[in-house]
Amino acid sequence: MGEVLAPGSRRAAGAITRMRSLLVVLLVFGSLPVVIVKPHVGVLVWSWIGYMNPHRLTWGFAYHFPFAMVVGLTTIAAWAFSREPKTVPWHPLVLLLAVFAAWISFTTLFAAYPDQAQEKWDRTIKILLFNGFITLGLITTRRRLDALIWVIVVSLGFYALKGAAFTLLTGGHYRLFGPAASFIGDNNALGLALLMALPLVRYLQLRAERRWVRLCLLLSIPCFVVAVLGTYSRGAMIGLVVTMAGLAIKSRHRMRLALVAGIAFFGAVQFMPEPWHARVDSIADYEDDASAQARFQSWSYALEVARDSPIIGGGFEIFRGNEAPTTVGYRSAHSIYFETLAEHGYPGLAIFLALGIGTYLSAGSIIRRARDHSDLAWAADLGAMLQVSIAAYAVAGLFLNLATFDLYYHLIAVVVIASSLVRRQLASDATLAAPSTAPAYVRSSNVRA
Repeated sequence: MGEVLAPGSRRAAGAITRMRSLLVVLLVFGSLPVVIVKPHVGVLVWSWIGYMNPHRLTWGFAYHFPFAMVVGLTTIAAWAFSREPKTVPWHPLVLLLAVFAAWISFTTLFAAYPDQAQEKWDRTIKILLFNGFITLGLITTRRRLDALIWVIVVSLGFYALKGAAFTLLTGGHYRLFGPAASFIGDNNALGLALLMALPLVRYLQLRAERRWVRLCLLLSIPCFVVAVLGTYSRGAMIGLVVTMAGLAIKSRHRMRLALVAGIAFFGAVQFMPEPWHARVDSIADYEDDASAQARFQSWSYALEVARDSPIIGGGFEIFRGNEAPTTVGYRSAHSIYFETLAEHGYPGLAIFLALGIGTYLSAGSIIRRARDHSDLAWAADLGAMLQVSIAAYAVAGLFLNLATFDLYYHLIAVVVIASSLVRRQLASDATLAAPSTAPAYVRSSNVRA
């Protein structure tokens, strides 16, 4: 039963609500002149809106306002009329992204539930366009790339710090959820987003120049861990084990970080209450767990859809149909792989897998090419942390239906951008190191000049 507020309290609450809405409006619209002059700032503002969802923290007129659309259109227009290059770096992953976009558009034409499919297609295409191609076209320097990573980390770090504080203060007896009506609104999605952002925190901590920044980032890592546990997401819990192991393996000081990570992880686990342990223990007792059985039913249904339509699948939102298995009032694929298979057939799944495997291998290529160059040490660190993020998504995604998760496609773009910057730097170094082919008298005259 809700608490009845006194008239004065209601007026105060309404004033706070209007102030929050006004603040978000001022921040977003105040950034638009900067976006017009510097279109790459539009990518940063778009990312802040997409990951932090500041408008969802209000209850006023700003709650439903299409800020992302306004920023997106302004960015595209500013880019079109700017002197910024209108190309994207060449990379096989860019081609795969284009093929994936074309394929899901094709399967949507034959979707079993066209209205629902059209809505999800619209959302997914916007993600591929902005988090993929527009990001690739405008984030062209290391400084811009680091700024994008900072926006992602700070936006999701807000929920990590807030969630960790809430979990500790309540003894972990309540599940954490993200902002309503957002990609991370569900507890499973929030857990996955925090997992994927955690390695990026480590990258920034490794590359930060100021000691106090490094310390703050280091102290935020346990907050991410506690917040992930606070989501009660079993898929995220499995992904957290992979993430912590990956951070230890990829660290320059493996044993030291593995020891610290192990102590922090097991300490946080011991802190969590009995309901949390009971939920985690249900992973092993899957035969008696209704949720686990629902997953098996959903996966069987995905295989049935693929058997009936192996090429184009059932289209977006095929799991919303009456034939799909249901539990606790909703239908879900419960896996990024079975979700893609059922919606886009075996070709769609093949492209999706190629994107994931190609991104992981490309991050490894960055590490190998940058390893022996001191001026590219940042790229080696970034490549290693991106591999951990992709691995977390691949493992946790086995149990979560987030195949169109926006952060995943942003990380693909980050890998392509980092690879392009490394290739450009190595080419520049090779040019400087190459011996001159000019005649001796020309070289000597140049020196005298």
